Amino acid sequence: MILAGVCGGCVGSLAGSSWTAVEINGKSDEDQAAVKDVESIFVEFLSDGRLRTSVKHKDGSVDREDDETYKVDGDAVVIRHPNYERRVQYTLAGDTMHISSDRFEMKLERFRRTAADQPAMFRPASVGRVEYRSLSNMPRSGGARR
Repeated sequence: MILAGVCGGCVGSLAGSSWTAVEINGKSDEDQAAVKDVESIFVEFLSDGRLRTSVKHKDGSVDREDDETYKVDGDAVVIRHPNYERRVQYTLAGDTMHISSDRFEMKLERFRRTAADQPAMFRPASVGRVEYRSLSNMPRSGGARR
């Protein structure tokens, strides 16, 4: 058994997992206003200690953060970026994770990825870009488009 306080770069049970936010609430009026613009959040805890976060806004824009690392420390996740460090409390219950920081609370559900069900917004079209698929070219119900 590895103790979180002794293992240095522990990634713990989050390693290799992906999550989608199903609920997010700001703790202040300012933070609540900031999350109103968010349509979806996708979080990947990579096995090597890197953290990837993609935030899709209601206007269709996507913010992607690839410069973060994480470490599990007891009931907290320490997130490091070249410009900041955050410590967030978390709990796991099966395929549900709750995160709480000084600014927000979030409920996430585990995302089990296959090539077929990965959201289009997270499929890279090329290095450094995010692919968007137009729904206007999709077949409509009742048969294929001509």
